[in-house]
Amino acid sequence: PEIPFGARLTGATINNKQVHATPADHGQDSHAAIDLKIPNGVTHCSISYEGGVLLSVPRNQLLPGDTSSGVKITKVKYTGDTLVIRADTLSSHDSSIFLRTTAQIAKVSGATLHRLANGSSELVLAAVANTGITRNLYRSVDIIVDLSPVRRKR
Repeated sequence: PEIPFGARLTGATINNKQVHATPADHGQDSHAAIDLKIPNGVTHCSISYEGGVLLSVPRNQLLPGDTSSGVKITKVKYTGDTLVIRADTLSSHDSSIFLRTTAQIAKVSGATLHRLANGSSELVLAAVANTGITRNLYRSVDIIVDLSPVRRKR
């Protein structure tokens, strides 16, 4: 099952029995890995975790023959208090990545942060100024999110 990047696994059960789960980070998402043989019939799995950062992108409804215009997250690295997101986006229009975390976001570079009413945040990647090119070009951008604690002056 997918879990937020940097989340700390606190437990896992299969059919109400404790099992061992390990985090498995991939280029664009993170999962809880459980090694087991699944019996015939219905199997219930529960994963518990704390913290982390969950990313999502708006889903575009495409029809056959349509060209993709959505954001593609190609790599995520979460080290210490820094989250680096690499994404391919169309340069001709603004693009968004949604971020949900319980951590305080101290600053963002490479995108503009908008805090949403539901407690999530939206990272907006602005369109590139018109360069006279009439076709859409994909660009790769790095977004750096500083999740370090905000220190207050005394």
